[in-house]
Amino acid sequence: MIEVNYEEQTEKFLANFLREKREECYKLYNKDICNALYPEI
Repeated sequence: MIEVNYEEQTEKFLANFLREKREECYKLYNKDICNALYPEI
């Protein structure tokens, strides 16, 4: 049986999600605004 660390997986998913959103945001807005909206975790 494979043991899954859900907390770690969720954190990775969230970090990736926020990074993607930040990159999209950079195209439209000021970097400071994007970093405030989508913080790096």
